[in-house]
Parts: sequence; structure tokens; C-alpha cells
Amino acid sequence: MTLERPYDEIEPFKLPEGRQLWSKFTRNPIGVIGGIILLTVIVGAVFADYVAPHEPNKQRLIARLKPPFWADGGSWWLSTFPGLAILLTVLAINLVGDHIRDVLDPRVS
Repeated sequence: MTLERPYDEIEPFKLPEGRQLWSKFTRNPIGVIGGIILLTVIVGAVFADYVAPHEPNKQRLIARLKPPFWADGGSWWLSTFPGLAILLTVLAINLVGDHIRDVLDPRVS
């Protein structure tokens, strides 16, 4: 059996799978920064009970147990006024846009 090129049967040097992944990961600086941030958040969440002087799970428990705005004694204005503000803003932008189009494009009546 004659080989035209002697390196046909030689496999190239390959890193193990974990080392390949690590080398690709470390070449990307945004990935490294994102990994550090993710690790920091996870460690902070794990040790939050030991670091905080109070219990974060029971913080503002009374505010969370308040009845919804539609129930008796609820705060209906918490959703009504922001909704009206959004409605009026969108309506005003729409009317101003229509007026500007009428002024700038006389072909459309």
C-alpha cells in the first residue's frame, strides 16, 4: 500500500473537549465578563440569607399581601391613572403625526 502523502493516516493534535471549550470561551472577552457577572449573581443569591441583617424572603410581606386593586379596599388608582396617561400620550402622538403628514404631503387628503 503506497501512500501519496505520508500524513494521510496521522490524526492532527486535538485538545480534549473541555480544553477546546475553555479556549474558545477565554478568547471571547464578553463571554468571560458575562460569566463573571453570572457567577457573582449566583454566589450573591446563595449567601444573601447570611449577609443580610433581615430575612429577604419576608421583606415587605404586608405590601405583598395587600388585596388587588379590583377587590374591596384595593387601590384602583394604581392602574387607572397610568393607563389613562398612556392612552392620552398615544392619542396625542397619533394626532400630531396625522397633522404633520397632512401638512407635508398635500397629495393625500
